[in-house]
Amino acid sequence: MKPMLSQMRKRVKIVMFIVAASFIAGFLLSEVWQMLRFRTRGRQSYWEKGIYGKVGKRIITREEYQNTLDYFTYKYLKEKKVRELSEEEKENLHNQVWQYLISEKVWAPVLAQEKIKVTDAEIYEIMKANPPPELLENPELKDSLGKFDQEKYLQVLANPQNRPYFMVYARELFDMLPKEKLRIDITNLYRVTSGEIQDNLTKENTKIKATYLYFSPRVIKEQYTPTEKEITEYYEKHKKEFAIPEMRRLKYVFFQRKITAEDSLDAFRQIEDIYSQTKTALGGKEDFASLIKDFSDNPTETLATWFAKNSFDTTTRRILDSLPIGGISRPFLNNEGWQIVNLQERKKDSLLMRRILVRVKMTQTTTAAVLDSINKFLERAKNENFDTLATEFGLAVRETRVVKGRPVNFPVYSTSQLKDFAFRAKRFELSEPMRGSGGYYIFRLEGVDKAGYQPLDRIKSMIEWRVKREKEKEKIKVLAEAAYKKLFAGKTLAEIAQEDSTIEIHSESFPSFTYAKGAKGAEFAGALYALKPKETSGVVTTDWGSFIIHCDERIEVSNKTQEDIARERQQAIANRIFTEVFKTPEVFDYRNVYLY
Repeated sequence: MKPMLSQMRKRVKIVMFIVAASFIAGFLLSEVWQMLRFRTRGRQSYWEKGIYGKVGKRIITREEYQNTLDYFTYKYLKEKKVRELSEEEKENLHNQVWQYLISEKVWAPVLAQEKIKVTDAEIYEIMKANPPPELLENPELKDSLGKFDQEKYLQVLANPQNRPYFMVYARELFDMLPKEKLRIDITNLYRVTSGEIQDNLTKENTKIKATYLYFSPRVIKEQYTPTEKEITEYYEKHKKEFAIPEMRRLKYVFFQRKITAEDSLDAFRQIEDIYSQTKTALGGKEDFASLIKDFSDNPTETLATWFAKNSFDTTTRRILDSLPIGGISRPFLNNEGWQIVNLQERKKDSLLMRRILVRVKMTQTTTAAVLDSINKFLERAKNENFDTLATEFGLAVRETRVVKGRPVNFPVYSTSQLKDFAFRAKRFELSEPMRGSGGYYIFRLEGVDKAGYQPLDRIKSMIEWRVKREKEKEKIKVLAEAAYKKLFAGKTLAEIAQEDSTIEIHSESFPSFTYAKGAKGAEFAGALYALKPKETSGVVTTDWGSFIIHCDERIEVSNKTQEDIARERQQAIANRIFTEVFKTPEVFDYRNVYLY
């Protein structure tokens, strides 16, 4: 047991060191931000006060944000076993943290109101009964038959030296358990009555064979053309439907943060230096595993691992095929980064090997260059033509709109920041940089379109179609009712359809109410399942025509049980409650865009 526990403790130490290193890197980048001296108006005042955002009236503090970021960073490094984060990984983690905190702020008041709590004892019992997935596959926790040994796991769990390792798992459970308790409470809050169960059980466990007449627009002999008066009257009556909210027209450019040739060269220099040190160290009989710990971006992967040959690209396979057993390769590049491989064993389709990996990452120099470019663009754009300047910087100018009262549909991380700028800025004013996936956006307000209504001449053809459809539905219904009266005169559905070729007759089987509703709509399904065998419905009118339905046969089937019906009904009610209770209020993001 000792080797495994020792390895776990080493992993924790390595990751803690990496977390500290990432904080130092973040501090250095913040110095770049200070040199830029970019003012962000009201947003900066919040940030300087330690308020990173608001979800409704609930604030997200600097401490909350940083503590959550520490946890997410530690967890990511532990799972991925990497030495340090790339710029892309940092960006993704910051956004995971942001979304997590928004969710927590939405959940917190509901959990507090319902007095839902989780005790340490509950967490510990769950941990005892449900080991982390990675430990379930650990060879040292299996018995002689290869099965997971619960007693060995409990010994590992009880050992105080392993506490840092299990703290991550405990935190995950602590986040999940209150919400799961509330979900169960809400689901159990609604009791499905026996009447509801029986009604739905009958519908879902009844197959109906039916014959029906379908009256489509084809039954109308003369096409109707709406008059100008009818079109105008419809427009005035439904004018609210054609309202245009106030909107702001914006131009924007995007400064991309991406790995450069200099970044690739930096990684190459690192791996070459490591290779020189590797040859010297191995000459002094130092173990390759120690070199992995010292130099690899995956410092915990010290044990040799089997790799399938077909998982490598052609160049990598050629390099590894030429390597003798026990040999050390020269540095080579593949999709994971620069590598130095120590080949341990070779089989027909696989290789046992260890490696030193240096990932090609965006350097601080590259990031600083992007920020410097942004600063220069903003300074010059105050006095120069936006489009011409963008061309000089090699940037494409695009346009977008922000509509008042509607969600902002644009790929910036902080849509509240974009919305605030769009409705606060003066014409031709430039925005502060706004973060999006892989870079920064700069916006300029081009103009304001006031609220109003779409002109009638622009939507006249659409209104004409609507008026025509309404008149057609009325005429179709009249014709269907006339056909229905023929049934009382002794005629059958088939005879009615035979008299008028524009009336369609269909025979169809409907295996359940849900199927009928999905296929023909709620009105049709409701009328169909209300019929007894040999009964005929009245005229059923829908948006696409009218029907007269005859029930030929009702057949009992076994699609669902009472338990299925009760569970589905409870879940549907719970989902509606959740949707209503957990509506996300307006979110305000005051984070410094240069720090992530």
